[in-house]
Amino acid sequence: MIHRIRLSMSLSFVKPVFQVVVFLQFIGISHQAFALTNLSPEIYIENLKQQKSQIFQTQQESLILPNGLRLLLVSDPRAKESACTVSVNTGFVDDPVAYRGLAHYLEHMLFLGSQKYPDKEEFLRFVNERSGKSNAFTTDEDTNFFLTIGDQDFAAAVDRLAQFFIEPRFDEKYLEKELSQIQSEYDTNVQDSDFFLPYMRHLNLKKEHPLHWSFQGNRETLGHVPREVMRDFFWRHYSADNMNVAIVSSLPLRELKKLSEVFSRVPRRGTQKGPILPTADAITPTVVKIKSALQTHHLFLYFTLPPAGKSDWQTKNYEILASRLDEDAPGTLSSFLKEQGLIYDIGSGVQNWRGWRDLYVSSTLTESGVAQWEQIASTVLAYIADLQKTRLSEALAANEKRRRELSYLYDFVSPVRSAVSLARGMGFFDPQEVETNQTLIPAPSADDFHRQVQLLNPQHTSIYLISPTVTAQEKPEFYQFSYSVDPIDKYPWIANPRPISGFKTSEPTTNPYLPRNLGLISVQNEKPHEIVNLPGVSVTHYPSIEFKQPLASLILDFRFSKDFPPSSRSAAISLLLNQYLDLALKKPFSEAHVAGYGWSLLFSSLGGALSVTGYSDHLESVSLAVAGFFRNLRIDEAELRRQATLLQKLLAQKEFEESFKQALWLRTSAVDPHSVEVEKIQGELSQITAKEVEEFKSAVFRSGRFRFLAFGNLDESQSRKLSQEVMKVLESRPSEDVVPLKITEYPVRGSAFSTTRPGENHAWLAEFQVPDSSVKSFAKAHLLGALLNMKFFEDMRTEQELGYVTQLGVQDLRTGPSLLFLIQTAKPLLEINKSCNSWIAEAPRVLNSMPAETFESARTARISQLRKGHSSFVQKFLSVAINFSNEWSFDREEQEAFELEKLTLPDLVSYYTDYVLGPQRRQFTIFLTSTSNGSTAFIPQGVENVVTDLSVFRRENSKIIDASQVAEKNLVPHTGEGVAGEGVAGRKGQ
Repeated sequence: MIHRIRLSMSLSFVKPVFQVVVFLQFIGISHQAFALTNLSPEIYIENLKQQKSQIFQTQQESLILPNGLRLLLVSDPRAKESACTVSVNTGFVDDPVAYRGLAHYLEHMLFLGSQKYPDKEEFLRFVNERSGKSNAFTTDEDTNFFLTIGDQDFAAAVDRLAQFFIEPRFDEKYLEKELSQIQSEYDTNVQDSDFFLPYMRHLNLKKEHPLHWSFQGNRETLGHVPREVMRDFFWRHYSADNMNVAIVSSLPLRELKKLSEVFSRVPRRGTQKGPILPTADAITPTVVKIKSALQTHHLFLYFTLPPAGKSDWQTKNYEILASRLDEDAPGTLSSFLKEQGLIYDIGSGVQNWRGWRDLYVSSTLTESGVAQWEQIASTVLAYIADLQKTRLSEALAANEKRRRELSYLYDFVSPVRSAVSLARGMGFFDPQEVETNQTLIPAPSADDFHRQVQLLNPQHTSIYLISPTVTAQEKPEFYQFSYSVDPIDKYPWIANPRPISGFKTSEPTTNPYLPRNLGLISVQNEKPHEIVNLPGVSVTHYPSIEFKQPLASLILDFRFSKDFPPSSRSAAISLLLNQYLDLALKKPFSEAHVAGYGWSLLFSSLGGALSVTGYSDHLESVSLAVAGFFRNLRIDEAELRRQATLLQKLLAQKEFEESFKQALWLRTSAVDPHSVEVEKIQGELSQITAKEVEEFKSAVFRSGRFRFLAFGNLDESQSRKLSQEVMKVLESRPSEDVVPLKITEYPVRGSAFSTTRPGENHAWLAEFQVPDSSVKSFAKAHLLGALLNMKFFEDMRTEQELGYVTQLGVQDLRTGPSLLFLIQTAKPLLEINKSCNSWIAEAPRVLNSMPAETFESARTARISQLRKGHSSFVQKFLSVAINFSNEWSFDREEQEAFELEKLTLPDLVSYYTDYVLGPQRRQFTIFLTSTSNGSTAFIPQGVENVVTDLSVFRRENSKIIDASQVAEKNLVPHTGEGVAGEGVAGRKGQ
């Protein structure tokens, strides 16, 4: 399950991918139509609703069913799949003290069968085999279950989900099995600040408040839960009138309304939940110092405030303040603290709960910053104190209001994200007002702003410093860190803050990057075609206005030439340059960033890419400015050293990530082995000079082959001009001569792939790489993943209890697809290795015994998914960018769908047999061994010797690695080098 308990999915505006907010002129809606400042909030909101419906034909309807359940239906033609979220107003706040984590435990158990669908895997199997997704998460105040699937299977999937709440089985034989997964999940989080920070904040509450005892649960707190206790908890809290359901789909409203029937069967159990206890008054203002094993330093300031009322949703004063704290423009708090060398970054936001809300300011500190944390915190408080003496800036309010207005009208998030946000928001608002109340600022008020900012005072302030350098003695009950708590009055500067000398803020101004030319190009043929093909440079023009948005993107993709060999040195320089540029670009382009422009400059030891995305009318100027900034930037030695130190700490911190994340990080070596030579990279970072980075930066654009892609709302002449101008900037010579960079190539070693690490879980990963990059090959691999993933999950996780994280996935590489089998476990790796390899060998039998309708439904769902297109410009851009970077065809999805139409089950069995079991087998195995859980994990002897030269693995004549064939008599205890890791969490442990 997903259980990032700290994240409350704030009901304030959430910035989308690439920061793309959209503003356009469309079918009779003029630029002036958005100037609605003189309208009443009610008319303003209603006008925007009508405009959105007129542009995209969206429709909404809310229902209160006879059982009291609230249902919000959204029909949006842009949605390419259907999503449903059930939000239950029950979370950790409702846990009995004797059974801490019970709400979380119950969430797990509801997946394991109902009276109508008794098979414990029926729901997940149905969704998974049809290329859908489902998960759940528990927070302090609510528990949320969600699914997304194709329209044709939506009604059947919703019926299965609704049975969770109608008549679950609570099969006693799975209580212990699921408890082991709760424990495994807890084991992965004991050193994670996303969990121990909110845990400490709850400890700060008065003991009579239920959240003082909030905890995700483990075997210690839940190992004695009787089935009757769980059933009683369900009966008391899972009442229809305590639940909200949101559905987002492209299906018409008349079809969606039919789904209300199944939810009307959820019983009203007569236990409607009362109001949550106020938390703002229960918090104890303190300064908490946390000594953790993490190698970075973080400072958090929390202002815990009363819950929002109706006027707060119309003014959003704290959200406006947070947007100013986030800015990197000259004269802002963030810019000043960075110039002083005290922080690497700063972020601010508002988290809304039913019992309270938090305005938070978080920052990552430099070495100098952690020594001066009190001055940093005092400067933040002084900045807020100054705001308490002034009125709200009209320019700041207008910029934020317009940004949110345009976001409401034209941003499109995935149906499942939208459904989750809407369902949770219904705990605060009337269903019809959820979307507008979460996003819009219909009535900014200078007077109201002045009044509310007064609440940001010491009585509502808590400060948390997380660093390995602090002194702390107290130990928490469940997490691996120590802490100390001081009363707020121990620090007089909190009540009388003083800024660091030299700090002076500037007044916000009207954002000049808001678009002016909002027209759409006239497109006769949207197929991509090459318009420039010169030696070393090509330009592909791909016009697209299918989303009715004047957005465009420019991508520059390059590969280093053969005389620019990859190495750990070049990987370290690339990593450092990426980090440096990311922070350097924010300050001069902060207003463009806020207005909706996003950019990326990414380098590796193999090549790199530059991309800029945003409104087409300013795309040329922003692209040229970003390219020119990169070309002319002179690296500051002191700042480079700060960034190198941060990167070294971040690399060291990866040691504390979950085993499965480390395994996924290590498997990237099959693509770029230098990217995981962590110890070497850490050493290189301390030696890299500003001159060397300058030389690398200059050499990059004279060493390789360049390919441009102009995508979106650009005509052919604009695309050609834009690429030509960018190349002129990048090819311009600097004022002094540049010495070509000479990089020493290091030999590749494989010590990383049989390693020990601290922690509570091991990880085992087997990758079977297919050296066939044809579209047919990818079609077969993806369908295999859909058909086998659920069976692997069911057998390994649920039946054998091998690990909370259990995945079978498909990775698309330029050289072909890979099947990945991954498990995180507390059991010895020999047992995992033997069990999984046995399962892998038996997979053809599983496929051959599969019912024909199962294969057909999975194949049909995959074809539908490929042909449904994309829901938004950003989704389409990401797909186009991946195809472009890999030099694949732009119509790959249609080609794969065509291949799937001809595919049979015997084709899949033959493919699997050849590449996973047969003579073309290319297996790549990773063993990560935990050292602190008291168990000894044995690594098959010889595995580390086989996986030694990763460059050999990358070649066609790579050695076959089959750890299962190593005789048990050759097993020896093994210890290796600790390695950093990174990856992504999965679905219900997958």
